Amino acid sequence: MDPRHLEYFVSIAEHGSVRAAALALGVSQSAVSQGLHALEHELSSDLFNRTATGMVPTPAARAIIGPARRLRRRMMQLSSAVSDSSRSQGLVEFSVTPSMAFGALARAVARFKRLNPGVTFNIAEVPSEADGVGHVANGSYEIFLAHLAGDVVAQIDRISDLETVHLGWHETWVAYPPETRLDRDCEAMRWEDLPDLPMIVVQRGGVRVQVIEDMVRSIGRPTMPSLVLEHREARLAYVMRGLGGCFIEGPLIEEARRRGAVIARLEPPLRTPLGLVYSRSTVSPIAREFIATCVRVFDESDEESGGGTDRSSTDDQMLG
Repeated sequence: MDPRHLEYFVSIAEHGSVRAAALALGVSQSAVSQGLHALEHELSSDLFNRTATGMVPTPAARAIIGPARRLRRRMMQLSSAVSDSSRSQGLVEFSVTPSMAFGALARAVARFKRLNPGVTFNIAEVPSEADGVGHVANGSYEIFLAHLAGDVVAQIDRISDLETVHLGWHETWVAYPPETRLDRDCEAMRWEDLPDLPMIVVQRGGVRVQVIEDMVRSIGRPTMPSLVLEHREARLAYVMRGLGGCFIEGPLIEEARRRGAVIARLEPPLRTPLGLVYSRSTVSPIAREFIATCVRVFDESDEESGGGTDRSSTDDQMLG
């Protein structure tokens, strides 16, 4: 099997078309198309359904995307081993839920790239924590950054090869439009004292949504939805337009303060653990180095963890 054909296949899966894959790889469209046809012939299976909106992976493609990505990473490691040994090279592929793609993670990537300019990052967004864990388990990505609580913890525990590294906590705050007048000025607000104002909520499916819903249900204060959003990272934009309040965490707290929203901590604090998931048997040396960088950067970023970055001493042992 020609490794180039697997590279073409992975690129099409990531970019959605032969043209986009060719542009990303710096080769001709005909080379990518011919390579894909050769791979499909060798596997005796169609790998994509051609639609008006792009190339959609078939079940056969989804079955081999993880192993194909692992092979791509190993090929880059091999190339690095025979090149300039004084400079790290390779590919780090990881996935995140949408609200995690900035803040401390961006600083960790920037720091790692300054020290290892030859390393390439492939960062993908996944719709839910369950999807991200599944991608690590099947090898599509080496690392997953997410909130680790509720059902996703049970999912990780069922897969013996997966490890987690605790990075800190995201504490839930509440934000309201700038013109909002609360009953009293306060830096902290009890859950029971939340004002009877419409709230902008996120569709069910994420760990934090589950945790917040459990808390609201436990105090008997159901929220009045003003909007239900699919994209959780858009919450603050609608708050600033006066459409309601929302629960925020992590980097959104500082962003809300900077933009002039009325924000308050919640008492008792609701903190959701934040961490990395990786496969013990397949994680690459360069990915382990990046995990260690994440631990250091998140530990330095009090504002990212919402007030707590204490980590168990076992985390450092897991990286060794």
